[in-house]
Amino acid sequence: MAWCHFWPLLIHIDGKSLVVYPPPPAKGGITITEDDLNCLEEGEFLNDVIIDFYLRYLVCEQQEKEDASKYHVFSSFFFKHLTQKDHRRLPGTTDLSYVIQEHRHSRVKTWTRGVNLFEKDFIFVPINQMSHWYLAVICFPGKISQTSGLDLHLDGRRYSVEYLCNQSPPNPMSLFYSPESSKQHYHSSHLFSVNPRYLQEEWKVKMGSEQSFGNGVMDGWSPIVPKQDNYTDCGIFLLQYVESFLKDPPQTFHHNMDLNGWFSQRTVKRKRRQIKRLILRLHRQKQV
Repeated sequence: MAWCHFWPLLIHIDGKSLVVYPPPPAKGGITITEDDLNCLEEGEFLNDVIIDFYLRYLVCEQQEKEDASKYHVFSSFFFKHLTQKDHRRLPGTTDLSYVIQEHRHSRVKTWTRGVNLFEKDFIFVPINQMSHWYLAVICFPGKISQTSGLDLHLDGRRYSVEYLCNQSPPNPMSLFYSPESSKQHYHSSHLFSVNPRYLQEEWKVKMGSEQSFGNGVMDGWSPIVPKQDNYTDCGIFLLQYVESFLKDPPQTFHHNMDLNGWFSQRTVKRKRRQIKRLILRLHRQKQV
């Protein structure tokens, strides 16, 4: 988390770049250009640069130093790399799903170099599927030893947020946030199968032992959250979900959770302007 302690660095590449966040010597700085800034205009879809920038900013700048270490933010490309189809022939085996699971993890194993996810409380995974933004939040992955073996329950209905978790004490869980409610772009069951399998392989690498994160370890239900009222604000809602989550993380989990009052539509409508002003402010600060 050393990159949390630095201000953005102003750079110019062909007159288009505005800032890099976080700046050197931090690794993985995100370059924000004028084109990226333009996608914050009303009616435009947010791109991966703005999503990645603001998520990282929220964790670094909005949280106390001791709290920041509890969070990890994956790049918006992580889930795509993890789940992309591979047309290469896999080795013959009686358990093909196990080979696929290992192969998928091998594609992204370097993404957590120097990071132990099982020491984190919350892991944010932005997802883009069919031009729509979603958010997965993996919670308490290191609490696996406390799981009590509840069954997985999915009723096939469409929800804006879907949880895989136990109630108390906190146990590993996976949350699926979608701002879109009228049309199903993404099947939550896919997320429910991918996240536990990824964690299982990550545990094997980081902890050196076998540990299941599958059915019987995680329970599933779906609280209600604010939803977008247009086609283009899914990215804005994703960012607001994270911001609200960081300010007030859920303390209890149950089937009838209603988070519809988490934030207002007015708050979301102001978010584009606020992020744009933030980027321009960071730009000006480096010019002084």
